[in-house]
Amino acid sequence: MMKTRILSLLLALCLAPLFAARGEEPEVFSRMIDVPGSGPVQYYAQNDPAWKKAIYEEYYTSRRRRMLDTGCGPATLAMAVARQVPPEDLPALNAFAKDPAVGFPLCSCSVTGEYCFEDYYIKKRGYGQPGHVALTPGTPQEYSKWLPMILASYAVGNNHRYEKLRTFEPGTKIYLFRMVAEDYGLAYTSTHEFEEALAAVRAGKSVITTVVKGIFTTESHYLFLAGADSEYLYIMDSNARTAYPRDKEGYLEVIEPGLLRVKLEDVPAIQLYSFYIMHRETDRKTEGGEGA
Repeated sequence: MMKTRILSLLLALCLAPLFAARGEEPEVFSRMIDVPGSGPVQYYAQNDPAWKKAIYEEYYTSRRRRMLDTGCGPATLAMAVARQVPPEDLPALNAFAKDPAVGFPLCSCSVTGEYCFEDYYIKKRGYGQPGHVALTPGTPQEYSKWLPMILASYAVGNNHRYEKLRTFEPGTKIYLFRMVAEDYGLAYTSTHEFEEALAAVRAGKSVITTVVKGIFTTESHYLFLAGADSEYLYIMDSNARTAYPRDKEGYLEVIEPGLLRVKLEDVPAIQLYSFYIMHRETDRKTEGGEGA
């Protein structure tokens, strides 16, 4: 088993199936999920068949880590962005690509399209990979579908600041959240106080949290706080699964793969580490939730 690495205060590492104590899981697709206290919320799975095998790396590196293994950063950020930015405004990020004229080309093999193996398979077998997709998202519909891949491309260096936010450890720098929030014109703050984060969730703001070694993972992981009511906190986990074997006390209840809930009184036990909040300057109230 891979040794547990030291968690950097500047990084949060993504839970990989390699480290997870779980059996085989069914395929899970990104979709809208109705969340109590919030209404319909866009969910993105890092293990979505559309991109789970895509290489999440900058070009000219010997590493070949995939979205399935270490893509919780861009997938969780995609949920936070989709909660705040209307679909028709998602393509505005194109202006903040390294080259806006090129945008964010991608394919099923790679978040940048630079590690595409389609030609190799065609030459070797005479036909390509079933379901292979290659495109440069431009429409609101394409951005909505491929947002985790677009944000992963941004993270590996395809951004206007030339920042490389993909780490040598299996994770993504937290600074990615601030950069993308600012590019979309969203207000951004962070806190270690759960009550502050809970108030933000109830006000319709997007809240990403990190967890360290515990019931979610043997290392560290990003989660999206999707909603709250008077009794429960609702959490979206991009690493969709049907059970959490490390949860020996039964704090977590899986509603469906990707969405779980925990009683508010039990939140301290699941060790949410820190919270990253983004929202539009004119906040909306959540459907059925409390206003700010």
